[in-house]
Amino acid sequence: MATSSIVTNWEGEAQCIVRTTAVKLKPYFSIDAAYAELEGEGDKSLAYWKKVHWDYYTKELAAFNRKPNESMIIVCQEFEKVFAR
Repeated sequence: MATSSIVTNWEGEAQCIVRTTAVKLKPYFSIDAAYAELEGEGDKSLAYWKKVHWDYYTKELAAFNRKPNESMIIVCQEFEKVFAR
């Protein structure tokens, strides 16, 4: 079942509507170059994706006295733009 979401800017103003097309649960170690490129952050490389996400998970998990690991499950959401202002 596809779901749609409204994406807003920092002021809460609607900017676009996206439709979720896939949600996959994957272990961190299985994220590949194709997914990193699809996500489109930084230089779109797998190395960039792994570094910034590892740093993010390290920071977020510290509050729970936990550390990221290669087998942790990552929620990978794919979506398409339906409408943009």
